[in-house]
Amino acid sequence: AHISDIHFGVSNRHDAKIKKTIGEIMNYSPDHLIITGDLTNAGLYEEYDHLCELFDEHKLLDSQKLSVVPGNHDLWTDFFSNFDGEITFSNFIKGSLNLGPRGFINLVTQDYETALGDFNYYFKKCFQNCIRKRNYNIGRYPYIKLLQNNVALIGIDSNKHPHISENLICSNG
Repeated sequence: AHISDIHFGVSNRHDAKIKKTIGEIMNYSPDHLIITGDLTNAGLYEEYDHLCELFDEHKLLDSQKLSVVPGNHDLWTDFFSNFDGEITFSNFIKGSLNLGPRGFINLVTQDYETALGDFNYYFKKCFQNCIRKRNYNIGRYPYIKLLQNNVALIGIDSNKHPHISENLICSNG
């Protein structure tokens, strides 16, 4: 199964939908789940903690069961940290969200390598038994993961070039 852009951490209501969706997917007993980018809403430790708890409930934190690649939201830390209230389009339009001192989303980012290291730390079990270029550590991209039935998955991180801070509005994926 393949899903993308789940943005875990947007709101309690949204996260409940993600939990339900993951549960429904697992009811089909997929051979493997691939999530390509934006697993979290803002790359916050709390989001990673809760998402890993969900994956652990379904016994997904295993290289043979789950493959992940980071998205721009996973690497933009504190992206939505200044919002008060539920993050919805209608709240944004109504002006009922606190958008920070400059009236826009707080786009504070930590450096790419640190944010990528955080992502890789939380999902390190998913990177075991991957094939990488010589001298690449676990969690480095690109990687190749050999799955069942002669399937090879190539994991690519498209966030580094150009650096995410140069494209603040759109994904670089």
